[in-house]
Amino acid sequence: MTRSIGRLGPAAACFAIAACGSSPSGTEATTLPKPTQGRLAALPAESGQFPTAAKTATDFLGRARVKGLGEAQMSKVSLEVVQLAIECLEPTLDCYKEVGRSLDANQLLFARIEATQKNQCKVYVGLFDVDTGEWRRQASKVYDTEEDAAYALREVVEEATRP
Repeated sequence: MTRSIGRLGPAAACFAIAACGSSPSGTEATTLPKPTQGRLAALPAESGQFPTAAKTATDFLGRARVKGLGEAQMSKVSLEVVQLAIECLEPTLDCYKEVGRSLDANQLLFARIEATQKNQCKVYVGLFDVDTGEWRRQASKVYDTEEDAAYALREVVEEATRP
């Protein structure tokens, strides 16, 4: 065979080696299955005292993207409503885990908006891993007014969802 390859030239030799199908290192290329992406559930924010900030937070949460999970799917009900439904009202990791399970989610993204002692608007955003029962990221900021919060809420959501 060496003799016939020699007569056909280097191009034929390359073709003959490629046709054998083995790589020089002996490794084979395999296609790995894509990992299943988890479901990211965003929960609408509620605040009787700061309704504009709550609406703005809900808008940003609904558009949030988390690397490896993609776009958030907005729940129809707030965190508080889900907690009431599953009778788990405490702000604990175990309770958040149960909320996530009830929504069939792997990750939860939600905001809490409350007044400080000085009547400022405090916004807290958390990304919770339902599978591990731990926080992935948390961010919070205090704003002097609800209007300030509404204009700058995106940065808190981005901080909580960045890789």
